[in-house]
Amino acid sequence: GFWFSAGLLIFGSLLLLGRDDAPKVDAQSASGRGVLAFCRTSPAIAWAVMLFAAFEAMVLTLLPVYCLQQGFSAEVALFMVSTVVVGDAVLQLPIGALADRMSRRTLFSGCAVTLAVSSLMIPLLLQTPLIWPLWVLFGASAGGLFTLSLILIGERYRDDALVRANAHVAQLWGVGCLLGPLLTGAASQWLTGHALPLLMALGAAGFVLLVWRRPPFAPGEPT
Repeated sequence: GFWFSAGLLIFGSLLLLGRDDAPKVDAQSASGRGVLAFCRTSPAIAWAVMLFAAFEAMVLTLLPVYCLQQGFSAEVALFMVSTVVVGDAVLQLPIGALADRMSRRTLFSGCAVTLAVSSLMIPLLLQTPLIWPLWVLFGASAGGLFTLSLILIGERYRDDALVRANAHVAQLWGVGCLLGPLLTGAASQWLTGHALPLLMALGAAGFVLLVWRRPPFAPGEPT
């Protein structure tokens, strides 16, 4: 698996050789400063990036612990994590295709609503066979938020601005990866053993409110 993944990475990099149309970048103006301004102008995108970063960090670090605490064996816990990751990866192509055929605002909100509902259903269905398709839905809806964020960034920014936006995404990703496991670990210890899905539901609900109060699209852009 390791060598196969490394081969994909190398092969994918080789495909870029000889390609043009790369962004024109001035090193001075393309610095990663101004992340707070980016959050003010694109709050839904910023929230989605941090939410997905927190999701990914928690799935890889705390979801196995959560499953073990709920009475599953280590093998089953790892299968559950793998199911979430597969749902996240495989269903991004259909979500990207849908973004070209329907309202992106509706799709953005739909992914967040699905994430909130699936998160709330995890404690209820955890000990039933229905948890397996629910894990797929859980992963796909969270991944959809990040996929749609990248689509919007690619549409709205060019050249130096695109490089700056990607730098801001990297900064916000770090924030999400830090806060997600930290808050979830603390809540799991002091509040409830189901803190992981409940906090994901809370973050997704906050995103839905944010999108409908302030759409992640500038006037005149396709929605």
